Amino acid sequence: MMNMTLSLTPSGMTRMKLGHLAAEHGPHHPEVVRLSFELAEQLRQEGEFDEAEEVLRWVVVERRGRRSR
Repeated sequence: MMNMTLSLTPSGMTRMKLGHLAAEHGPHHPEVVRLSFELAEQLRQEGEFDEAEEVLRWVVVERRGRRSR
């Protein structure tokens, strides 16, 4: 019997939460947008700057769109 431990980075855990939340409520749900902002910060801290920027740009578009609705 082999004993294994799996671990995810903070961004990996957030991605899992986002997947479930978006599937349940849709990609534009306020909690999905909030969690995406958190993901962008985690990616930045992990040195994934290009992806962090991409996620953050999506968050900004979503937040601006919500104000105009």
